[in-house]
Amino acid sequence: AGERDRPAGRAGPPQRRDNLCGRAWRASLSVLSEVSRCQRSFKALERGLGAFAKYVPRDVVRMLMLGSLSQESGAMEWHTMTMMFADIVGFTALCEEVALDVLKRVTTEYMQRMCGVIVRTGGVLDK
Repeated sequence: AGERDRPAGRAGPPQRRDNLCGRAWRASLSVLSEVSRCQRSFKALERGLGAFAKYVPRDVVRMLMLGSLSQESGAMEWHTMTMMFADIVGFTALCEEVALDVLKRVTTEYMQRMCGVIVRTGGVLDK
């Protein structure tokens, strides 16, 4: 039984090799589609976390992403905390009396000092 005895259009071993290539090609496509699906999921997660960060301090979102905050049973603990609300006495009157560049410089200096203390002591800034 030589090449002549095979039905027309049928090849022997090359067909098996083509079949293996086809399976490898389909497996590659499967891997690529899985990578693409993961990429889309990651982008959706990124958008969701970005939206979440509008309402929750970014440091808290980072801790959630890194897994350092957990809602598992027993993982949450009670802590004493301090909240600070600051109101600068006479700020409205100051706004009406000084030039915009002076006001900007004064408020920037105030915020830098206050935020520096809060961050150095492990606090979380919101707003």
